[in-house]
Amino acid sequence: KLLVYPTDADTLLAEVMVGTSPRDVLVDPTGTMAYVTDLGGQITEVSLASYDVVGEIPTGGSLLGADIKPTGTFLYAANTQLEDLDIIDLRVDSPTYRGVAGRVEHPSTPTDLVFSPDGLFAYSLATDARALVVSATGEGPLLSQMTPQAGPVGAQVVLTGSGFTGGSVTFGGVVAPILAISDTELRVVVPAAAVTGPVVVL
Repeated sequence: KLLVYPTDADTLLAEVMVGTSPRDVLVDPTGTMAYVTDLGGQITEVSLASYDVVGEIPTGGSLLGADIKPTGTFLYAANTQLEDLDIIDLRVDSPTYRGVAGRVEHPSTPTDLVFSPDGLFAYSLATDARALVVSATGEGPLLSQMTPQAGPVGAQVVLTGSGFTGGSVTFGGVVAPILAISDTELRVVVPAAAVTGPVVVL
């Protein structure tokens, strides 16, 4: 259950049934929605105006800590069973709204997560590795996978994610020729002047 209390009193306002073994509660930046993660791999969305469940977002695995970007556009959840950070799309006009828009691989058993104040980085704990993991989470296109992860000049590379329409790709700062583009997939060629460095989708 999610128990709702006012901040200035001990009076119980509401009891809301949520998923199996709830773990974390987040409130969006507007203060209108709460999101509850659970060990059953689900996020329950609760209206803070009516205290009704308005959505359930299945992710698979087992969720622990989570946080919402300061812009309110994405929720990241630590999936301890799948050993990744699940990225939930909260943009109402997006085709992946209230769904898993991507997953960020995590080195080992993520348990908790918090965003930097500017929302550009997610800090998560890797329990088994006893480490703090920092993941870049900038706004814009969401890159979830690159196949292959490395290749010589002229190799074709497939990028998957969301928000690619009208985008461009650079390899180590060099613009890559685009063979095909959709909102969820980019097919590019490693450019001739590319050097070892990050692949960036703009």
